[in-house]
Amino acid sequence: MLSASQKISQAEHDRLVRSAVHVDLASPPPTCKGAVGGTHIHTVKKKIHVPVEKEIKVPVVKKSLEQKLEKQVIKGTKMVPVKKYRDVQETVIETKEEVVHGYKDVWKKVREPTREIVK
Repeated sequence: MLSASQKISQAEHDRLVRSAVHVDLASPPPTCKGAVGGTHIHTVKKKIHVPVEKEIKVPVVKKSLEQKLEKQVIKGTKMVPVKKYRDVQETVIETKEEVVHGYKDVWKKVREPTREIVK
């Protein structure tokens, strides 16, 4: 893990760039205005964003069901069966038939005699 600015090899640089998510150049390279024929050394700085995986142990708190038995007294009314019918006495009906003679009006100008049975 590289935390500060360090000098790294080319192979390590290539490995970091391949696994990187994003690479930023920290500053553009400066222009050389030195003496002709002299050497100039420039340090190249890059910010390489590499994803890091860490294993962390997290305590797990499980919720458990608390089982209780609770007794209560419930007031109520006692249900009594109700008699929903009456005793019926049998009755005897006597019928008699009689014949009544009469007349009925028809659409003619004549009254026709009829016979009707009345109970």
